[in-house]
Amino acid sequence: KGDAEGDAEAPAPPREWAATTAAAESGELVAAKVTGANAGGLLVRAGGLRGFVPSSQLASARTAGANAGVELADALARCAGEEVRLRVLTCTWGPGSKEKTFVLSEREAERAQRVAALQPGDEVEGVVAKVADYGAFVALDGEPPLTALCHVSELSYEALRHPSDAVREGERLRVRVLTAEPRRCRVNVSLKAMAADPLLMTLDEVFEEAADVGNAVGAEAVGDVPGVELVRASLEAVEGIQRVSLGRSGIEQKVVSQDFELWLAKEPAPNGFNLLARAGRQVQELCVETTLGKDAVREAVKDATAAVKAGGA
Repeated sequence: KGDAEGDAEAPAPPREWAATTAAAESGELVAAKVTGANAGGLLVRAGGLRGFVPSSQLASARTAGANAGVELADALARCAGEEVRLRVLTCTWGPGSKEKTFVLSEREAERAQRVAALQPGDEVEGVVAKVADYGAFVALDGEPPLTALCHVSELSYEALRHPSDAVREGERLRVRVLTAEPRRCRVNVSLKAMAADPLLMTLDEVFEEAADVGNAVGAEAVGDVPGVELVRASLEAVEGIQRVSLGRSGIEQKVVSQDFELWLAKEPAPNGFNLLARAGRQVQELCVETTLGKDAVREAVKDATAAVKAGGA
């Protein structure tokens, strides 16, 4: 521990401890010089203070020599004089030498540097280490060891009952970085970001995929999207809408939403607009012939969706 030798060295000025305490709170890395070693770890000096790096907090590269048959104390003794970057774990100050504690970590500093190197949008690989109710923990490839959280909402575009519906422990994944916080050594990743967003797919893409699934399950399994007839009646009652007809239908590969949803397609359509109705895996295209503009049709779609949900479809 810091000042752990309990010698007669005069207590460091409080301002030095204050600066070190600030680094501990902010997660900022500090520069230090190795002054010696003992059986428990490295003795260092950082910011004019004597500190201690326990062997459990050393970089794995430092303990590799001991694993190869060299005594750990001998391996650490060779580190004297090295300049290192460390993260402050514990920093407490009191008027007596026994009331001072200054413990640092090289392992956590390396993890923080690795996290800092990650940028949102980066793609990384790893193995699912644990599946919890709120998501999956992914042990990322590489050193130092780093685990990222993939929240349940980022596992799949499908509606999941539990994260284990999407991934399992030991499964290898390629994921996309959402956020990386060096101060807290936290990384959040997304699995679903590696796939196309079904809500951004064109109608042609939706029904191309749906056709493949429909061929696999049989056309008789497609059925009708609940609420579509109510939507047609609601829209055709709007002044300026001449006709609403049914277009393509199918079964999607993924469950985008268990609830009824109605979307205005982004592609232009002759004589009006096309809509996409979804419920579970069922999809239905609706062709709206109208002289109304997009804003007016969008409001009519909102009213039609509300009518379906109010009717319990």
